[in-house]
Amino acid sequence: MGSRHEELSHSGQLRDRPSRDLLEIGTQETRRRDERERQTTWLNRLASMHQQRRKNLSPELEAKLRADYPFIFTADPIGDPDDPDVPAEPTLLATWGFECGDGWYDLLDVLCVNLQYATKIGAPQVVARQVKEKFGGLRFYADGPNDYQAGMIQVAMLMSTRLCEVCGNRGRLVGNDWMKTRCPEHEKADNE
Repeated sequence: MGSRHEELSHSGQLRDRPSRDLLEIGTQETRRRDERERQTTWLNRLASMHQQRRKNLSPELEAKLRADYPFIFTADPIGDPDDPDVPAEPTLLATWGFECGDGWYDLLDVLCVNLQYATKIGAPQVVARQVKEKFGGLRFYADGPNDYQAGMIQVAMLMSTRLCEVCGNRGRLVGNDWMKTRCPEHEKADNE
């Protein structure tokens, strides 16, 4: 009936099967590429929006916290102490830095003084994995805190919703679509 590369179509004409298969594969690849491009565009747009709204601690204040509390804000990759086969990974803090405004510097400083004092008198060493603003409040994700240290972290996170993230003055949670903690002055500036 023909070579093994040809087949009879419904209309009775011979068609080249490898060409049709290649056309289908090409179409699938095009669809996959288009979908990846759409996802990349969407993710880039989302990252851009996030970057515009996110405030990082100034480099000077970040360097001061890292210098004053090197055991809390270590840049070394951290592995799983219970499973030595799990490879060590850099913390999000080492990758992204402090994802909050300068207004919370004093709050972070006081928290770290107390965490290190607790370690000095026998509590485990706390190692920060990520420090950021989320839903208008401070988030301090860490490895190793005991109940007492976890309580300190919770108090600091609650206090952050009463301190302006920009300047550190008395503030409140504001915003409809994107929550943030601002004093009246910075709330006004955000709305202009």
